[in-house]
Amino acid sequence: MRRFIYLFILFPFAALVGQIAVTNAVPFDDEAYLVNSVLVGGDLNTSSFSSVGFANGIGYFDGFLSNIGFDEGVILSSGGLELVTNGFGNGSGISGDSDLELALTEINLTWGVNNVTILEFDFVAESESVAFNYVFGSVEYTSYTCSVFNDIFGFFLSGPGIAGPYSNNAINLAYIPDPDNPGQYTTTPVAVNTVNSGVPSGFSDADCENIDPNWEDYNIYWVDNDYTGTAWDGVNQPPSPEFTVEGITGFTTPLTAEYNNLICGETYHIKLAIADASDGALNSVVFLEANSFISPSVVVNPLSNITGPILEEDPLAIYEGCAAAQLEFTATANSTEDILLEVLFEGNAVYGTDFVVSYNGGDILDPCINNDGEEALCVTIPAGQEVMYLDLQAIYDEDDSEEIENIQITINAIAGLCQQAELAVSEITFNLYDQIEIVVESELETIECFGDVVTLVPVSVIGGYIGETNNYTYQWVDQNGTILGSEESLQVSTSADAIYTLSVMDNCQDQEVFSLFNVEVNEYSEINISFPDYLVCDEDVITINPNLIGGSGDYSYVWPDSSTPCDCESYDLDYELDLGADQVVELQVIDNCSAAVYDFEIPVGLSETQPPSVSIMSIGVQFCPNDEITLESQIQGESNYSYSWLNLDLDEYEFSNGQSALVSPVVNTIYDLLVIDECNGEEYFFDYNAEVPAYAPPTFTIVDMGGCVGQEIELTVQDLFAEGVIDSEDDSQYNFLWSTGETTQAINAIVQESPTYYSVQVSDLCGNTSNDQSLELSPSSPPPPAFTLDQIDQNTIQFTQLTEGFFTQFNWDFGDGNTSTEYEPIHIYDTEGDYYVSLVASDDLGCENSYNGLVNIYPSLLFYSPDVFSPNGDGVNDLFKVSVSGYEDFELFIFDRWGKALFSTTDPNEGWDGTYPSGAEVPQDVYMYKAYMTNSGAGEKLEKGRVSIVK
Repeated sequence: MRRFIYLFILFPFAALVGQIAVTNAVPFDDEAYLVNSVLVGGDLNTSSFSSVGFANGIGYFDGFLSNIGFDEGVILSSGGLELVTNGFGNGSGISGDSDLELALTEINLTWGVNNVTILEFDFVAESESVAFNYVFGSVEYTSYTCSVFNDIFGFFLSGPGIAGPYSNNAINLAYIPDPDNPGQYTTTPVAVNTVNSGVPSGFSDADCENIDPNWEDYNIYWVDNDYTGTAWDGVNQPPSPEFTVEGITGFTTPLTAEYNNLICGETYHIKLAIADASDGALNSVVFLEANSFISPSVVVNPLSNITGPILEEDPLAIYEGCAAAQLEFTATANSTEDILLEVLFEGNAVYGTDFVVSYNGGDILDPCINNDGEEALCVTIPAGQEVMYLDLQAIYDEDDSEEIENIQITINAIAGLCQQAELAVSEITFNLYDQIEIVVESELETIECFGDVVTLVPVSVIGGYIGETNNYTYQWVDQNGTILGSEESLQVSTSADAIYTLSVMDNCQDQEVFSLFNVEVNEYSEINISFPDYLVCDEDVITINPNLIGGSGDYSYVWPDSSTPCDCESYDLDYELDLGADQVVELQVIDNCSAAVYDFEIPVGLSETQPPSVSIMSIGVQFCPNDEITLESQIQGESNYSYSWLNLDLDEYEFSNGQSALVSPVVNTIYDLLVIDECNGEEYFFDYNAEVPAYAPPTFTIVDMGGCVGQEIELTVQDLFAEGVIDSEDDSQYNFLWSTGETTQAINAIVQESPTYYSVQVSDLCGNTSNDQSLELSPSSPPPPAFTLDQIDQNTIQFTQLTEGFFTQFNWDFGDGNTSTEYEPIHIYDTEGDYYVSLVASDDLGCENSYNGLVNIYPSLLFYSPDVFSPNGDGVNDLFKVSVSGYEDFELFIFDRWGKALFSTTDPNEGWDGTYPSGAEVPQDVYMYKAYMTNSGAGEKLEKGRVSIVK
């Protein structure tokens, strides 16, 4: 029943769009094609192909756009190929396989198997090892981890020298790598209960523990494929692109199955199998990486040190002195041991004279013993290294009269590959060619005028070796040895005769030929300058246009504010007097032909003018300070002027421009008019004294007042007088400002419980303001009759007065219908609750005041919890129970250290017996509790803490 219910949960996941693709259509409908053209790497000899459930569960997968970890390969699925594309599919429907059912016992299961899917073939060992890469995935993840429901798969290898428990004495290669010893394997098979998130999914961890106590450590080999947002399980963040493999809810990281004790040349059998355990639902799948099924072999590829047409006639030609030729050794599947190869050199080329060998940074091969037991020279391809190079350097002897020499090389296998006597891995012959002499032809070049550019280029370059690029290496230097360029041609411009040297090298870099190029430059006379006198006013723009004589007549100019030469014969100077009366325009003239540079200075002076005459008068009369008047100036002079009015007595800045100024002096003030001659900046000052009327501030009286609390009293200003008004008795000509913000002569005030102070200012028409004057408005009310209360026992309250000497009569209301006239009463409440108490007290004048207080009559909330108990069934301290009093509502929760709820109750008399909700006993550990309590009087209370289980 659990399988069919889970399928309904799986369907929404299957609705996602997957990006992996699978097929077993032509040509992938044939076992031999899948093995030889997809799975096997190298030239492995295979035969005897067979399968079970091929049509439904075996085919090719394209994982390039998925996150399975392989670009392509062979897929075996117990749920049909569509399981990883649509989320569901149909398996083979075939039941029973002895090897898979025996493999189930390794994970403590005794189920039969269904939807059996098997791919088998033979192969001949080319070395002592075989290996391939795979990924296992299942729909059993993530809901049945550490349960008894686990599908099974295996890679069963049989053949000479192998004695295992499976059919044909086979062994299973699908074991978990040892996390602590890279390259080693545990004895634990790969399964849902051994490689997962490391946490059971709704089950006890007992089924996982019974397989391997270290099963949690293997979560480094697992990827969650069934999560929301970023909340994946396990330690591995799912690689991108996520959710591109449908159906399976989790899968392993890429793993390797390998065996290292094959017998060379013998035939072995591999059985790749997978099936559903117990039922036919919640299927599983194995992905086998393309070209990963390999047994080590070596291919030797000769690489010449040159390119070009000569290789069409002689593919193994070597030029003397050029880069090293190479033997490229490709060691397929070289993962477990070193490969040792003997290297023999023959031919008419002499080692050390005509060529040398470089191997691993040295020039001597490794000494070894060959298959005949004789001393030999060898190269070693270290385990795990797939590509290695042997460099052959042909020596350049500068002798081009030699005949073509050759190097004959034979490579034999010594160790690490399947060995046979006199077995030759490869035979190669390299032919050595002399270099051709480089010949460079050049000619003289002449520059007529400095600044002109001439291109220096050799007439021809022949000889040497330049390969397919058809390029030589060039380097140009001047007579000082400075490098100028690395192209075939060089553009130069010089002011004097010069010699340039070109060196030419071919691709071999052994020959270098030099050629010289000469450059000549003409000479010209000096340049002279003339110009008129320049006199200007401030901010005038004047054009400087000097006359030049001499040189080549082809000039460039560098004027002020520019560092770039131009052909501009004139310059517009914006004359600014701030930069000085006498200024100089600096001009640099460059003879474009000779490159001669001349520096000139052209003076510019300031024009002179006569001083102006000025008269100032006032327009308007002031009654009050700050009234506006107009100052008007009359100016006569021969220049243009600007004006600035200043109040120098008050150190004020310029406040008006123009011949007139609108001012509002507050005191007698001297105003200055600054007149500036706009031509030469000369300044002239003229002043005017403005006299301002002055008045004393207003005078008045106010008196202190008193009254009862809450009584309204009128406060008024009396005896007003001021000079700065037209009529001193007309209060409308005054401005009033009370401390309350009111602006009338009289205001109304309410008597407060404590003395209140009021102040007022009075201003006249001209803004003269009096000093503040204050009055006191005093109250005549008693203070609030404050009291405190003390709870003598649960229901008895003692009331205590906090005020003395004010009151003579007291009226208490205790809030429960009872009253008292005592000074400090004691009152007993009949029931629990909240009571508002009020006291109204009056003094000997009958003035009253009141005070209120709150009395709470409630029981207290009490809680106690033990911190350890021992649920071992001995009748002593077997339950965890808490003690509570004064509560109306109660609730208790128990949690494990990960926050998972284990127990809850609303009855404090019910205890926890130390079990999971399923009834299983929890382990000895520390657990957390939370208790919630409330009553209507004391409110809410939360108690939390820890309790330890000791068994």
